[in-house]
Amino acid sequence: MWKLCIEDDEGGQTVVPIIRDEITIGRQEGNTIRLTERNVSRRHAKLVRRDGMLYLEEIDARYGIRKNGSKIAQSEEFTEGDVFVIGDYRLTLQTERPKGAPAPSSARPPIPKAPPGTTRNRSDEGTEVLPALPAKLVIISSNFAGQEFPLARKEMLIGRGDECDIIIDHRSVSNKHAKITRDGTTYQIVDLNSKNGLRIGGERYTNVPLKRGDVVELGHVKFRFVEPGENYIFTPQSIDYSTPSDDAFSSDKKGPNIPVIAGVAIVAALLIGGLIYVLSGGGGEADPVEGDNLMAATSSIAEEPIKGDTAEPVEEAEDPKVDVGIEEAAGHYEAGDIEKAIGSLDGLSKYSKPSARQKREIGDLTSKAKLERPNQQHYIAAKADVEKEDWAGSYQSWREIPTHSIFKGIGEKEGIPSVIAAGLMALAQTALEEGELEDAENYASDAVSANAGVTGAADILAEVKRRQGAVAKSKAPKKSDTDSPRKVTKRKVISVDEPELTREEARQMANDAQSKIFQGDASGAISMCKKALSAKAYSCYRIMGVAYKQRGDVNAACKNFKKALRYEPTNKQAPIKTNMESLGCP
Repeated sequence: MWKLCIEDDEGGQTVVPIIRDEITIGRQEGNTIRLTERNVSRRHAKLVRRDGMLYLEEIDARYGIRKNGSKIAQSEEFTEGDVFVIGDYRLTLQTERPKGAPAPSSARPPIPKAPPGTTRNRSDEGTEVLPALPAKLVIISSNFAGQEFPLARKEMLIGRGDECDIIIDHRSVSNKHAKITRDGTTYQIVDLNSKNGLRIGGERYTNVPLKRGDVVELGHVKFRFVEPGENYIFTPQSIDYSTPSDDAFSSDKKGPNIPVIAGVAIVAALLIGGLIYVLSGGGGEADPVEGDNLMAATSSIAEEPIKGDTAEPVEEAEDPKVDVGIEEAAGHYEAGDIEKAIGSLDGLSKYSKPSARQKREIGDLTSKAKLERPNQQHYIAAKADVEKEDWAGSYQSWREIPTHSIFKGIGEKEGIPSVIAAGLMALAQTALEEGELEDAENYASDAVSANAGVTGAADILAEVKRRQGAVAKSKAPKKSDTDSPRKVTKRKVISVDEPELTREEARQMANDAQSKIFQGDASGAISMCKKALSAKAYSCYRIMGVAYKQRGDVNAACKNFKKALRYEPTNKQAPIKTNMESLGCP
């Protein structure tokens, strides 16, 4: 019997036997399987059994479905070993087979060639897929800046050839340039006798382990290695515009006078190198040569750098239509139509001949547009929660949008922060009437954060402070008339003022704490979250609940999970309640 295994982002698992021919999956009630996270659509997908095979089909999925890291079109076969991702959930198959029975196999069509600049899906070849949070390479050089490649298998080949897993269509990259292997959590990169070699941090290597922050150079293309769980966000400021080093096409070993000799002998080098090239037959990808050998170094200048490469084209006159296209794409970007802007820019790159300046403008605008994709999702979620009058949820989504984002400006023009603030004020007033002083204070403070001009917040905060003072006074020990006078010794108190965290810093700290949970560092997560809570990173209550659960401190875990329920929107409370039930929280 097949079973569907569903894993959430906190590691909780649910196993569902597949006993129906059709199973619907979505956020709204009435689905066979209900997934409550906000990034799951109401009617997201369905699992269908046809002719003894299983298929996962998209119904109305706002954020789509990914199979083994690649977004599916409409319907994809679901076999054991596949990993489908819906929102924050990972779906895999389990099967009960007699002991010793082989795993089912089926004939597969040939794997098509992947387009340049993409990651090939090799799950059909039986390559292992990482269970969660794989490392990745992010291009930081100006040509392809911002493209990301998850390292989701044990071995991945990088190069220009169609047979590579990561295809980089750049003249300085060899057909099979390098490969990355994984052993547990260790990643190793190996040079495959490439023409222009492998560099890490500017140093030449043939085989070296990768660590967080390493800058990997394959020819003129530079990558940043992002380790599993690292919260790295690419920004346009991350782009490396530096020109390639003079030794990009030769070995690191050089005689002390090679630059001078090369300058004097350049003409002779071209003639001699050309003769050697003709006599040797030419062709193919030659290995880099030793700089100590002048004849080899000069002859390598005359060789073709890489098989199939052509000389750099002479820059043509600028096409004014390209500038018009860039301006139109910028208009789509400013209006918040991100995908239309990216599509227009891709079209300009593929179907026109932009100049070097126009290429830079296209690349910069494309990077900016891609960086706005998550902000657009937060904006859409905030608007959806406003329509549902989920004020806490809408505020959480709204505050995720950074102040520099175009969607912050668009939302402010639409009056979203004012509406959210008014809703939070209603919650604050209700909490005050019910005596929930902490909630009243937090709701009123959040209302001010959403819209500084909201009215009534100062009155509620003042009333909360007054009541809290009265409660503290009533709990203070009273001096009895019969008490004998005691000598009171003043204690010296040393206070250390720590710099206040900004909301953005607190959010980043909460994300780092979440990463420590995945790494099993519960104490580190708790420590970071206590600091982040000073700037109202309320997601830390949930993170601390999980951390205390890992440490076996049931009381502390339950306490934090209860607080998390106050601040998490309704559709994100199910995993918290599941954790509380497993702990037996009152």
